[in-house]
Amino acid sequence: MLRGGRLAAVLTAAAACTLLAACTTEPASDLLEAGELTALLLTAAETGLPQAVAGEPVEAGEGTMSLSTVIPDIQTEGPCAEAIRAGLHARFLPHASSSRLFTADAGSLEIGLFSTDTVVDAARIYGDIVTHCDRPVRDDAHHVTYDVTAVQGARPGMHVTATGDDGRTLDAVILQDFVGNNGVLAAGRQLSEDLVHRAFEAQLEKVRTATGL
Repeated sequence: MLRGGRLAAVLTAAAACTLLAACTTEPASDLLEAGELTALLLTAAETGLPQAVAGEPVEAGEGTMSLSTVIPDIQTEGPCAEAIRAGLHARFLPHASSSRLFTADAGSLEIGLFSTDTVVDAARIYGDIVTHCDRPVRDDAHHVTYDVTAVQGARPGMHVTATGDDGRTLDAVILQDFVGNNGVLAAGRQLSEDLVHRAFEAQLEKVRTATGL
């Protein structure tokens, strides 16, 4: 039987800015540095989450990042599994990144910013997962069933509900978009789409205002 802690561990991929490997390319002078990105992260009050508490920012330099999919590599075949694997294998190279975790009574939200001159087509990747995973997806290895739906609005992302064999569920809402060369990521857990969207739009607007883009 899958306990709540184990189910939560399965969803650790929802973290917005997980760096996978260091790189050694030369820095691009026109891209924001990690400290500059940190200065643009929302404050707890700006997220709009009731009683939100902001964690310390996590900054990183150059390193390969993966697209957040929430769903791990499920042990099955077919168009849905192929779409999930395409998302898991998507990589992009940020110049710098910074993220912050906000916790609240209702759930948690991670906001991530990164500067890059390479772009991953998140809309296509998330769209393919939503399209091909139109039925519940069973992961026998982790004893979890995933339900994938499209998020409201036009932003790239998806809404995933993971249900363990014990009936416990965890919701994750993922959104990603760009403001010029600045990527914005949001990953909410146990939060409504509306709350995640409002925080995400506030973060996009803060980056737009600061950069004039």
